Amino acid sequence: MSREEECNVTKPGYRAQGAELIGPGGVVWAEVSSWLEPDEVADWVRAGAEVAVDECDGWHWGAPLDADVLSRMVDTANSDRIARVRNSDEVILAPSLWGAGEARLVVLSEENAKRAKDIRDMRGSYRHPF
Repeated sequence: MSREEECNVTKPGYRAQGAELIGPGGVVWAEVSSWLEPDEVADWVRAGAEVAVDECDGWHWGAPLDADVLSRMVDTANSDRIARVRNSDEVILAPSLWGAGEARLVVLSEENAKRAKDIRDMRGSYRHPF
């Protein structure tokens, strides 16, 4: 395997128009929900889900839910409030849920805030099991 192929297998990244995420070691994760509420993130982490943070400076796989991460993750109401501010440059960590077999992964992506109606569309038919 070439160095480039090795990097492509071990470096996390999206494919299939964002419907799949390739994790370290080439694990393929499929998107379950494009948005989770903070309490849902906590439930999944307590249930054993891994956490990855996708920031502009790169991926942080196996990231802890520390004070910095928690302070940048917002619920739907706060995301909507931030998104309504004209020319807001506030960046949030938008949580999504991914699955690979029985395993679950919470991805916190650095993004602009979303409007509530967009979040409803992103969640689709997702029903939180806890």
